[in-house]
Amino acid sequence: MKILLIGKFPDFVVSGIGKKLKIVHLKKFEPGKNLRDIETSDIMVITAGVKVDRKFLERAKSLKTLITFTHGYEHVDREALKSRGIKFKSVPGSTPSVAELTFGLMISVIRKIPEQDGLMKKGEWKRDFGRELCGKTLGVIGLGPIGREVCRIARSFGMRVVATDPNKLMKGGMKVEMVSLDRLLKTSDIVSLHAHLNEETKHMIGRKELGRMKRSAILINTGRGGLIDSEALHESLRSGRIAGAGLDVFEREPPGRDKLVRLQNVVATPHAGADTIEGEERKIKILLDILKKKS
Repeated sequence: MKILLIGKFPDFVVSGIGKKLKIVHLKKFEPGKNLRDIETSDIMVITAGVKVDRKFLERAKSLKTLITFTHGYEHVDREALKSRGIKFKSVPGSTPSVAELTFGLMISVIRKIPEQDGLMKKGEWKRDFGRELCGKTLGVIGLGPIGREVCRIARSFGMRVVATDPNKLMKGGMKVEMVSLDRLLKTSDIVSLHAHLNEETKHMIGRKELGRMKRSAILINTGRGGLIDSEALHESLRSGRIAGAGLDVFEREPPGRDKLVRLQNVVATPHAGADTIEGEERKIKILLDILKKKS
């Protein structure tokens, strides 16, 4: 059973898996190269940067199982896998990491931490008033594992939580006030995006939706960049239509010196929501369990 890893995995992830199982690692997939490894592998483990479509699968003649070392799977054509009878698995494990960064971004924006840190580094002692999370209404869009964890943490801050679930991800066992997207946008002080990206949810937050939000509202996105119309968000933030945004994901990654990232009322991180040692260690354990059952 040949196991092939494709993509930029952290070294400790590769070594952690390699200690338990025999693997081949391609740091980068380039069409026309490493065809032998692609053609002869029974199991492939990929990162988000590896797009698996019908053209890719034409080369993967021996593939029986595809595993993405990510929570999301927008980079995988699951219909193409299904047509070939190839089994598919995603590797969760980053739920606490992403949920915690969500609140890190919230607090950074609402308390103006980056601005004050920048002034302190310049030797300036300039205090400014922010706002509390306690007592605010948090609107959560998407109730998969991460969205549900965000709801749970929000309550410990004393926040009121409302939610909508466009992907119908929520399973039983959680009580949360469900509202329409329109009502969520109009009543929330902070809106946090955790929906899957697909044709129905692409640009679900556009000019019209941003116009429904409070002028004092903050938008947080640790889901997928394509959930938001970036141009509309830039316009809304620049004009003061909404107060601020915390963004970990972007329509184009990396965004470079994107005009959205350069706004003073935006706190940005480089799609780092899942990037914790603990999260990766959990994912290694989950992946090894999957691979041992397959091999």
